[in-house]
Amino acid sequence: MSEYKILFDRNIARVNSLCNLYKSLKNSSVKEGQDYKFTDLLRSAVVMLHSSFEEYFRSVLRERLPIVCDEKTLNSFSFAGSEGRHMEKIRLSDLQKYKGYTVDDLIVNSISEGLDSTSFNNCLDISSWAGKAKINLSGFTKQDKIEQLISRRHKIVHEADNGKTDSDYKLSSITLTTVLEWVNIEIELVETIERSL
Repeated sequence: MSEYKILFDRNIARVNSLCNLYKSLKNSSVKEGQDYKFTDLLRSAVVMLHSSFEEYFRSVLRERLPIVCDEKTLNSFSFAGSEGRHMEKIRLSDLQKYKGYTVDDLIVNSISEGLDSTSFNNCLDISSWAGKAKINLSGFTKQDKIEQLISRRHKIVHEADNGKTDSDYKLSSITLTTVLEWVNIEIELVETIERSL
């Protein structure tokens, strides 16, 4: 088990904690009303769930890519500290800020910095990055469920989970059963990655 999987498991415990809090509040004498939207705990769990995966996957990629990536993948990263600018020509003055670095340091730091701003917005992103890192995902078959999770996370983060009706915005419905299913599927995806490492 990788150290990244241990952190992922701790983050999943936090997701489960949010789900348990929702269940507890839902079953309590306090009733959901205008002042309380207990389902926002589930929305928070969805956001935490996908960010837990992203943190795990970025960590795995940071470790694997400097070792296994091909030239095309390596060329997709900017030099560390170059604020995302790709340099077609490298002058000696460009290298001056890297004094004391080994080539290995420069590669690792450049990949790491590039991954800091990388998101995984769909299964194609995940499988593409897995391929670049030579991670075999062929045993994972629930891409459609991951797509649903990522799509819902996007809706929660960027649209506050509002759905437009004919005349007004209405909060999209969410259930504990759905969130727990997504938790299990994301765990399965991480376990597939772990087996490939």
